[in-house]
Amino acid sequence: MVEVLGIPLVREKTDGHDTYIIFLGIEVDSAAGECRLSKDKVSTFIDSIDDCLRHKKAAMQQFQTLVGQLNLALRIIYGRLFLKILSQGIVSC
Repeated sequence: MVEVLGIPLVREKTDGHDTYIIFLGIEVDSAAGECRLSKDKVSTFIDSIDDCLRHKKAAMQQFQTLVGQLNLALRIIYGRLFLKILSQGIVSC
């Protein structure tokens, strides 16, 4: 499928069976007809959230990185309203 779309594919950076492929940390499953975050991405996102919660204040760059990670996750999972609220928080700073 990637060849049909003209996307260059590096075999070392992909993993999976015939029914799914991991592309940029997103598992695309053709058999189930769904996309989901890879376990590595989820782990990275959880670490970022934990790091942010450990501090009373967060640097703007750290907060923007966290919002960007959540943006990717929410595009895969759902919940754009939550993202809109976070984005408004950045604008008001």
